[in-house]
Amino acid sequence: GREDFAARLYGRAAERFRRAADLQPREGLPHVLLAQARMSQGKYHEARDAMVDGVRLWPAFPASPFRALDLFGDDVAAY
Repeated sequence: GREDFAARLYGRAAERFRRAADLQPREGLPHVLLAQARMSQGKYHEARDAMVDGVRLWPAFPASPFRALDLFGDDVAAY
């Protein structure tokens, strides 16, 4: 999913992150990644829902070292 995201294949990345969330239902990171992909697609309501799930499952997320900027690879302008 991360490779697809960096290649701007946000729909494909979202599908992979959604599948990861289904496979790891108690992990917050796949939901956070799904939220980033949905946001990049302009699907803001779906992004919000995924982020709420991610933060619920990973309450330490806001203080974590996760940086959405890293998902964009060398394409910082897309961020």
